[in-house]
Amino acid sequence: MNRAKTIAIIFALCLTAFLLALGTSVAPAEGQGVEGSFTVEDHDAPAAVADLSVPGRTSNSLTLAWTAPGDNGDWGTASQYDIRHSDSPITTEAEWDAATQVDSEPTPQPAGSPETFVVTGLISRTNYHFALKTADGAPNWSGLSNSPLGTTQSSGGGGGGGGGGGGGSTSYELELTMIDKVASASITKEGVLEETIEVGIFRPFRGMVVTLRILEGTTMLDSEGRRLKKIKVDAALEPPALPEKWCAVETAYDLWPDGANFDPSIELIMMYDPLLLSEEVSEWDLSIGYYDSDSAEWVLSSSIVDTEAHTVTTSISHFTIFAIIGTVATPPLVISDISVYATHDDAIIEWTTDKPSTSQVEYWVTTSSQSSSEDTALRTRHIVAVAYLNSETTYHYKVISSDASGNLAISDEHTFTTLTAPDATNWWLLIGSIMGAVMVTIVVLAWYFGWHRGGPLWHWWWRRKV
Repeated sequence: MNRAKTIAIIFALCLTAFLLALGTSVAPAEGQGVEGSFTVEDHDAPAAVADLSVPGRTSNSLTLAWTAPGDNGDWGTASQYDIRHSDSPITTEAEWDAATQVDSEPTPQPAGSPETFVVTGLISRTNYHFALKTADGAPNWSGLSNSPLGTTQSSGGGGGGGGGGGGGSTSYELELTMIDKVASASITKEGVLEETIEVGIFRPFRGMVVTLRILEGTTMLDSEGRRLKKIKVDAALEPPALPEKWCAVETAYDLWPDGANFDPSIELIMMYDPLLLSEEVSEWDLSIGYYDSDSAEWVLSSSIVDTEAHTVTTSISHFTIFAIIGTVATPPLVISDISVYATHDDAIIEWTTDKPSTSQVEYWVTTSSQSSSEDTALRTRHIVAVAYLNSETTYHYKVISSDASGNLAISDEHTFTTLTAPDATNWWLLIGSIMGAVMVTIVVLAWYFGWHRGGPLWHWWWRRKV
């Protein structure tokens, strides 16, 4: 072994020993741990509750219902609830700070679980608006929930004690059945509601899919003019068919009894799922429609769409079948391949459409426009002739078509220029000259060969006569 190899081997052995010694000094000895502490921070707050509702009530309590959020967003299990109420809606942090916190809120269940809580110690015939927040263990607090209204029942009906009984109108019970939930409200003999009520149908993860809001003092009568005793809201299993181009976005609901009427009108709020909307239906075009049994047809009511809460609201004055209805938008009519052939006094304009439609042309020189008569025949290839035009003139024009669905299409503005008119005077002079020459020739020939004395025809006739 030469000297260079020996030095290389000795160097490699020294480097290996050094690295082993370094590793031993850095690594903890067996049985020892790494000292110090580690903190994992949680910045994810629970999701805000969006389906808080008030499905039940007594004279001194209101039942709240909602779907549990999670520890982080919509998964896991949160740590605590903070529930508050106020005499006005709780929609801002200032209103939240001023609201009254309830006692003994429940412990949150796992995300997605249905939650209920009874708020007690309330005053009868009083409106309460609720809201809640959710916190995790950090605690990170969620945003504000929605703020539903609940009204406690009357503490008892009026009347009657024994014989000389005192004044005051007697209160009766109005029964409210929302599919499988039953509530009640106080109503006078004359059918006047004695308290503001807000009742509806609750669905887990969604909230109140149908809500009736009826103000205190509303007169509620049946079709025969008597006070209402019962109100029932249920899913319409076989609603009447909708017209073409209309579609029911959600379940239709039958509000009973038919013919019940209200003064003033009551508020109907229906929720929709935007994921159920087809591409042809826009949220802004949604309306609540009702079935008019007298005319046997559906009627769209004036409605307000909330695209954030996904609700449609309208005022109703009678009961029948109601549904959220979307109008199906038909594809627009498309005009293409416009061409024009012009002479000195007329023009032929052609174009095509993607669907059979009518034909019409609007044309003008400056501002005063004219239109061809509309050809109502439905076709995809259109030809319109425009006559009595001025020569050497630039005309502006648009083509117009309308399909069977009433979709109107108007093209962009186009132009064409008529040709120079031919010199008609020279043509007439030439024709007149030719015709004159022909006539003179005929006369001369007739005179020569004709019946004048001495002409060939005269001599022929004279010989036959002799």
